[in-house]
Amino acid sequence: MRLRLVRFWLPAVVTAIGTVIMIAGLARGDDNWAEGGALIVSAGLSIWLLSILYRISVQGDRERDVEDDARAYFDRHGRWPDDEAPAGGEDSSARAEGPSAKTEAPAGEAPQSTGSLGPASTLPAHRDQTRVRPRRHG
Repeated sequence: MRLRLVRFWLPAVVTAIGTVIMIAGLARGDDNWAEGGALIVSAGLSIWLLSILYRISVQGDRERDVEDDARAYFDRHGRWPDDEAPAGGEDSSARAEGPSAKTEAPAGEAPQSTGSLGPASTLPAHRDQTRVRPRRHG
């Protein structure tokens, strides 16, 4: 309720008061009242514009939070939230082996990747499990 008051009603009331003062000044032939009314109208429009700019700036933070949540989901489940679930109800840890599957290593040795990127030890730990996801615009 308070946000609506500040976003819409406050600029509308200030602009309306300025308009009334400006019309009264023009009707009386008093330039000071007309100019004062115009200044009050511009103050009301400035409040409205600042409210719009603030909402635009906060929207970017919300989109960043949604992206961070999606990346956290990927880290936990091994797939993006908007991707389809694996067929047959498979868990993400029991995926079918593909070209980048890791081979079993003897005890005490790091597993080696058989993918096109070379051994897993040359990549940071998180890079061999993730794919690059393009940002969505719009």
